[in-house]
Amino acid sequence: MTRVYYMGDRLPQFDALVMNNIHEPDPFLPDDFGQRTDEQKAAARQFDAAVKQSIVDYVRGGKGIVGIHAATAALQNWPEYGQMMGGYYSGHIYQEVAIKLDDPQHPVNACFGGKPLRINDEVYIFGEPYSRQRLHVLLSLDLERMADPGKRSDKDYAVSWLSQYGQGRVFYTTLGHAADTYWNPLFLRHVLAGIQFAVGDCPQITQIPPER
Repeated sequence: MTRVYYMGDRLPQFDALVMNNIHEPDPFLPDDFGQRTDEQKAAARQFDAAVKQSIVDYVRGGKGIVGIHAATAALQNWPEYGQMMGGYYSGHIYQEVAIKLDDPQHPVNACFGGKPLRINDEVYIFGEPYSRQRLHVLLSLDLERMADPGKRSDKDYAVSWLSQYGQGRVFYTTLGHAADTYWNPLFLRHVLAGIQFAVGDCPQITQIPPER
């Protein structure tokens, strides 16, 4: 169970916020919310709204946010989060997949040495507000080297991306479900580079579409 401790004004002292496999629909509400009194529920909702606003202000103001795997399954009743993260979970496949580099030259993809990869992991299929017009896709499924999952009519199966939210930087990857993935040095180096991008330490050599 995810536990959230509200940092309030302390959040800006950090360079990036990592949403590591968070997946609950309302992680900022207490587990026993349904059993609370009306007064307690109102206080909990106020707390929930404050946490969400602090995150939006934090990223819009120029900080970074990183999403790993289930981060796009969380908070689906919070539209600003979906816009910030780049999309919401709408299905998945779990199998060995072939992955291509949409931008082989980007520093966040440097660990792959320009070569495609294969990995056995759970890969999400994304729904609204996902759009390549708002994202800089780094990795996607290579349908020339694997069968089409048949879950998107446009055959667009992004795996990792970067985006801009206000003045802030966003990195997301759908990889990171299987335990074995965390023993894969390529995945770990890719995530490290994504975190470096989010905190502003990784050079941006390609233009990221602005938030829309």
